[in-house]
Amino acid sequence: MTRTRNLPGVNRNFRNLWLAQTGSTIGDWFNQVALAQTTLAITHSAEAMGFVLLCRSFPGFVLGPLISPFVDHFDKKKVMIISD
Repeated sequence: MTRTRNLPGVNRNFRNLWLAQTGSTIGDWFNQVALAQTTLAITHSAEAMGFVLLCRSFPGFVLGPLISPFVDHFDKKKVMIISD
């Protein structure tokens, strides 16, 4: 059990993947904050800011459940690399 707790320290490939994914997630959040602030600064409208953020998130909510059965038929490693 102690071996799984230290997985990033033991497995180099997992550590690199984990660090890359963490950096990507942080970048996505910075992008979302910058997009919201830029929209608010340009339009001075909370409604416009909400609409822009809704448009950014909407494809994932709609297409995610519809596309996931098809994605299961492909190589998971290639899908992960292409989708991120």
